Amino acid sequence: MMVLLSPSKTMELKSHPTITPSQPIFEEVTKEVRSEIQGIKKDDLQQWMKLSPSLTEAVYAMYHSENGQHGMALWSYTGTAFSGLDAKTLSPGNLLYAQDYLGILSALYGWVRPLDSLHQYRLEMALRSPKTKIAYHDFWRKRITEALNSHVKAIDTKYLLNLMSAEYGKSVDWKLFPIDVVSCSFLQKSPKGLKNMAVHSKRARGLMARYVIEYRIHEINRLKKFSAEDYKFSDAESSENRLVFVR
Repeated sequence: MMVLLSPSKTMELKSHPTITPSQPIFEEVTKEVRSEIQGIKKDDLQQWMKLSPSLTEAVYAMYHSENGQHGMALWSYTGTAFSGLDAKTLSPGNLLYAQDYLGILSALYGWVRPLDSLHQYRLEMALRSPKTKIAYHDFWRKRITEALNSHVKAIDTKYLLNLMSAEYGKSVDWKLFPIDVVSCSFLQKSPKGLKNMAVHSKRARGLMARYVIEYRIHEINRLKKFSAEDYKFSDAESSENRLVFVR
């Protein structure tokens, strides 16, 4: 089962002590996108990305740094989902497995694999290129879809588990996908019924991704047995292609 995650806005570059990093699939395209952003003046960057003054300084430095620092993708993203995934406690064997079965979609890199070597960056899929005015999810869609289609055929998997946000989901042309696509929702019980709370849902996506990696999940029935942090599968709330977990 192939799993797709959104990236996090926050990063802290770190590398694995023994695993050699891989190079991003769309390295040359990334250079073009990065070069375009490097040409944006600092004030325009702030307005374009809607950043605070202090964050503008940090992001501007990310795109103009000459120190060449890199980090391994799965160890460097630090958002809530990646806290749930907790890559630093995965065995080397699980990290190598994840390289084929976990993908992270990115507005700068397109499709990121767990062991890919990345610069620190910040860029949202919904943003439009200042040069072409094309949204990055439109810019990447054909490239990502074709690459993922080839990959899922190569690894001979029957399902793709979409754990991305709606924004990043737009970067894939799902109607052209050759295998079944399944998504998950993670709901919280409350006096007013079931609620989708973003911070809990993000963490649960990471927990689910880890579950698939650790237990080599390939079938939907095994996916339904996910029970991390008290989540339970709800047959009543689920549909054929959307699995709902409640706690």
